[in-house]
Amino acid sequence: MDPIALACFVLLMSFSMIVLLGGPAIRIWCWLKGSEIIYWLGDGGGRLKLSRNRGFFLANLNANAIRIIRGPFRRRSVIHGIASSYWQIAGEWERELCGQRISLKSSYGLPVETALKLINTYPSLQAMIDRIAELESRPTQLEMQTVKDNLFLANERRQEWSDGVAAILSLTDKDRQRYRSKAAENIRKRLEYLNNWQVAHSEIKPTEQGVRTWENELGHVLP
Repeated sequence: MDPIALACFVLLMSFSMIVLLGGPAIRIWCWLKGSEIIYWLGDGGGRLKLSRNRGFFLANLNANAIRIIRGPFRRRSVIHGIASSYWQIAGEWERELCGQRISLKSSYGLPVETALKLINTYPSLQAMIDRIAELESRPTQLEMQTVKDNLFLANERRQEWSDGVAAILSLTDKDRQRYRSKAAENIRKRLEYLNNWQVAHSEIKPTEQGVRTWENELGHVLP
């Protein structure tokens, strides 16, 4: 038989088998072909995304990704991106209740002593990851010190304000003849209200030393 005619006959028979078998043939073809899915984190490392278009994704790869390939003749999983130089996939599986799961290993490995410390400290890798996330969410020592410094400075300023109000009231008491006008009396009442509110609602109270310091300062400003 002519080779060209033989090739045409084989193609025709293959097409006929596909038409006759229909769905089963397609399912067999899909099984032989296998499946492939790529996972990565989008939106700056937040939301999980996936793609089945390997060519497009790998051509535009700009993030670490995990590619899972399933099939009778090619079952493997690989990491793409910078992380592939220090991480490897030890295994992968999928369950109906828990979804896709990945088992990772470091391409550099761990010293025996470090590995023993890890398994004696944490019941699982997820527990270690949760602990790291918890520590990262806590404020650092420098941040805590900054908060303490800011609080100390704010209290100092509140103390100065309280001492200043008390000093003004003290000066007006010492020279009532000078501050006997109606306007001066209204100002005094408002200052007394502020001073009483401060004493009642705060641990910051006027100090003798602070009041004397402000009296000297105000004496130079308003002799």
